[in-house]
Amino acid sequence: METSFSARTSVSGHTAPGTSSSNINRSNIVADPAPRRGWISLVLWYWKVAVIICVPLLLLPLAVGTQEAKAGYVICVVAIFWVTEVAHLAAVALLPLFFFPVLGVLTAQQAASSYLTDTTLLFVGGLIIAVAVEKWRLHERIALRTLLLLGMSKSMLLLGFMSITGFLSMWISNTASTAMMLPIAQAVLDELDHYDSGHEGEEDGAQSDDTVAIISQRRMPASDPMFKKGMMLAVAYGASIGGIATLTGTGPNLVLTGQLTSLFPAYPGLSYGKWILVGVPTSALVLLLGWLWLSFLFDRQGNPLQRLFRAIISCFRRSSYSLNRSAGTDEGSREAIRAMLRERYKDLGKLSFAEVVVLIDFILLVIAWVFRHPVFMPGWGDLFRQTDTDPKRSYVSDSTAAIFFSIVLFFIPSKWPFSPAVRSSSQPTQRILEWHMVHEKLPWGVIILLGGGFCIAAGAEESNLTCWFGLQLKDLDQLDIHLVMFVIVLLVTFFTEIASNVASATIFLPILAQLAAVTLHHNPFWLLLPGTISCSFAFMLPAATPPNAIAFSYGHLKVSDMVRAGIVMNFIGIAVVLLVTVSIGRAVFDLDQFPTWAYLNGTDSHGCGMSMNGTG
Repeated sequence: METSFSARTSVSGHTAPGTSSSNINRSNIVADPAPRRGWISLVLWYWKVAVIICVPLLLLPLAVGTQEAKAGYVICVVAIFWVTEVAHLAAVALLPLFFFPVLGVLTAQQAASSYLTDTTLLFVGGLIIAVAVEKWRLHERIALRTLLLLGMSKSMLLLGFMSITGFLSMWISNTASTAMMLPIAQAVLDELDHYDSGHEGEEDGAQSDDTVAIISQRRMPASDPMFKKGMMLAVAYGASIGGIATLTGTGPNLVLTGQLTSLFPAYPGLSYGKWILVGVPTSALVLLLGWLWLSFLFDRQGNPLQRLFRAIISCFRRSSYSLNRSAGTDEGSREAIRAMLRERYKDLGKLSFAEVVVLIDFILLVIAWVFRHPVFMPGWGDLFRQTDTDPKRSYVSDSTAAIFFSIVLFFIPSKWPFSPAVRSSSQPTQRILEWHMVHEKLPWGVIILLGGGFCIAAGAEESNLTCWFGLQLKDLDQLDIHLVMFVIVLLVTFFTEIASNVASATIFLPILAQLAAVTLHHNPFWLLLPGTISCSFAFMLPAATPPNAIAFSYGHLKVSDMVRAGIVMNFIGIAVVLLVTVSIGRAVFDLDQFPTWAYLNGTDSHGCGMSMNGTG
């Protein structure tokens, strides 16, 4: 689950030995004093100060215009500050609390209420359970056990680390899943280094120089640099891809949930089960194709056709074909890796009572999310329908289940209360969760960032800015929806390489909603669904997302490596999300019908234009 919105936020995960945190967070880099070369050099050196001062002043004419212009002023200032990273993203996200009331766009009460919504509490509930999973190291046990079950060939190691990181990122932050998996990946690489040096030492003592030369031509070192690059990227990409699968897995999905309610008050709510029907196939396809691409890219043996053939065949054979067929796939190296993973798993000890409780609680929460309002049958949420007011709405939501199952962990002891050791102890038993654990681990900055996005959406809706923007694009109504969707996905995918995924979603989703409903007269999910998912496709740059930054900090990757691998990953994501939208998404969200909830303020799309004429 992606709780960190970009590498621009503080990454609290692993930092490679000898690597400072400045390699991860560019905003923390402290530069040397600027040389005294006049005021031009001073402005160029302290460009962030110039942005902070100049942007609000240059855009000031908007602040004295119409309501739409005032809202646009706030959004432009916040968006530019986010993209240029002049301050921490969470700090910038607080600006709407000041600007909207002062400019008369929203009251202080309206602005403040956007920062703690139902969607925010859904996020908080999921994060609290994620804290419990990390506290009792349940995620490590799952990861190590899965790796032991998979094959030890290099291709299977790539698939194993990529898929396990993706699965963990569905439920915990992408930063935490990456920071947990990369040390394990590095340990595997170290084991290959150790085995390779020892094995070649034996060969040197037993073989002639000619024999050793033949062997060195026949096989590459077990820990060749290309495989190290592939392993680092497999973990980083798996963390970004996994969050797409669930509604709480990444920030843009939560932004979509909140903005749907804000932009379309009649919308009954996006259920967890409905999103999984689209998110899981998308995540699985991108992960599988990404694994094939990494296997192809970092296998330097043979011509491209042979490498592609080996990558495809590795889908069906666990050990015969690997990233490097001979190196690191013989029984000795595989057993060395397996022994290292067994030792790490053994260090975790037996499954504790706390782990069992957290696992059961987690499984029950997922079941409650999926079956609150499943598409294929009535759910438990139907028992709480608002029959007197709106029969399509329910008193409960996914946040109800998230908060309940997270609160339960504060009351259950971490040890079996009837065991002799606990009964004979005079010390009070620690609970599975204590508040100080949550207080230290909960990413409060991300919560504020989400709130800032919701506040911007509320201001844009209240001022009719989103409606105005949709009407400015009315000339696009002659374009085919599929062409518009492709352009939008392409734009969002590459924009999120330079801006945080949450910021990208906050900026684009209100525009896409109005473009689809007002201009193109189509179901808003035609653009909202692929646009939201595309915000998670940040694969090219080290600073694009925390998993990329953490992987880069280990020193195995160059920026050129990430760009070469990431640009193809971006296009893989684009192709998959377009395919899923026109197939599975069409059926799940009934894209061929214009829903009644998409009518603006109870009118049709032309009513928006009438409203705008009245306010302009």
